[in-house]
Amino acid sequence: MPKVSIIIVNYNGFKETIDCLKSLAKLDYPNFNIVIIENGSPNDSYKNLLGFLQKSAIRDSQPIIKLIKSERNLGFAGGCNLGIKKAKELGANYFLLLNPDTTVEPCFLKKLIGVAVKPESYKAIKDKIKKGEKLGFLGPRIFYEDKKTVYSNGGFINKNLTSATLKDHGKTKKGLNNNNPFITDYITGTALLLSEKVLDDIGYMDEDYFLYYEDSDWAIKARKKRYFHAIVPNVTIYHKGYHSTEYLSFNYIYYLTRNGYFLGRKNGNLRQKVFVIFYSVYKLIKQPFKLFLPKKRKWVKPVIKATWDFWRGRCGEIKMTKSKCQFNN
Repeated sequence: MPKVSIIIVNYNGFKETIDCLKSLAKLDYPNFNIVIIENGSPNDSYKNLLGFLQKSAIRDSQPIIKLIKSERNLGFAGGCNLGIKKAKELGANYFLLLNPDTTVEPCFLKKLIGVAVKPESYKAIKDKIKKGEKLGFLGPRIFYEDKKTVYSNGGFINKNLTSATLKDHGKTKKGLNNNNPFITDYITGTALLLSEKVLDDIGYMDEDYFLYYEDSDWAIKARKKRYFHAIVPNVTIYHKGYHSTEYLSFNYIYYLTRNGYFLGRKNGNLRQKVFVIFYSVYKLIKQPFKLFLPKKRKWVKPVIKATWDFWRGRCGEIKMTKSKCQFNN
């Protein structure tokens, strides 16, 4: 039975992380450990998580729970990469990235690993393998905590590689018909499983993004090496909707805008890369007109800054955008 490391990156959300740990304690899969990266939270997350683990029976009920403190916020990709490196030291065969604001069902991991180790048992996956492609990432169907509304059922990446969209987001459970594994463009980092073999082939997440689109970038890089990605819909988890950046805040708009440009610039062919340049100019030209639209004014400053930083090749955290991004020419 493969050894799985579950990697959780916590930033300011220790309460959600503790709830997630309580649900993981009920897993019926025997061979796993948990690596928690406390990602430089400015609040007392590390202290509270450490106190919980010292007092909780969860530590005693599982093989290993490692809590690692980062002195600064490494971003989602940086936090995950740090967790994966520690998991490799612990001898993991599979890595499961899991958001701290999720809860899981007891059978969740066993079912997901069951597909990972015997992918040829499922038609859509078998058909891909027959074409000479390889299984890359697996993910569950994700609902919001009401257990009725879809958060993610896979995802689409647009043809210009400038945005990625969660499939079926906001739909109700009744609107979902497919219960067999199916192929998708990318797997959200909310819950993403990959093997050590895949990791060794495609490398770690790109930390230039800092936040948002790093999972899409990873999926595209894997596709270039003939890996495909699949959703296992009879495996479900529940997402609370906690965000490390507030929805429609300056940072939220900034990272989505800048990283959308990066996604196309880093991964596109010549046509797609040229499109990104024109698209960024178009986005910039639109911004002054939004000053006359009260509901759109909040977009102006972050989009302008995101576009300017993209043109300068500035990446990473918004407060530390002096580092130059790496582009494939």
